Amino acid sequence: MKKFIAFTGLFFLFQYNNYAQAQFALAENYTKAETQIILSNQYEKAIGNVGNNNGVYIQQIGDFNSISTNVLANSAEIKLYQQGDGNSIAVSKEAVSVQQRIIQKGDNNTVFDYGGYSNHAVSLDFIQKGNNQSIHSFGSNSLSKDMKITQSGNGSTVIIVNLK
Repeated sequence: MKKFIAFTGLFFLFQYNNYAQAQFALAENYTKAETQIILSNQYEKAIGNVGNNNGVYIQQIGDFNSISTNVLANSAEIKLYQQGDGNSIAVSKEAVSVQQRIIQKGDNNTVFDYGGYSNHAVSLDFIQKGNNQSIHSFGSNSLSKDMKITQSGNGSTVIIVNLK
């Protein structure tokens, strides 16, 4: 019986592996830039116009990426996208409403966003294009509402401290 279960498990494992290879065979026919455009368009179609749903929407392409979220809000729409290797996102917030988008394209990028409690709506965009970039954001207030930060290049750090 154990041999049958092991064989069945291996059979399904190989079937999944073949399915995954068939799905990504499309990318082999395109250049890297064309593949990124295709993946970006798929991301926008998947979560670009989510609407008034509460939730965290995650898309990860690459290896060793991590995401941790802890959000307490009446309404929340958080979109997280990682393309590359070794990227990490940590978000912890408590607010009336949260609307946030974090995009990481590159390797070894980090976003640490600790919001604490806010009695108003929070809306943030963090975009990292490059490698070894870091954004550390602490707190939220009326000045940080609708804040947008875009990093490009390699090896930069942004630290934001919002006092009430």
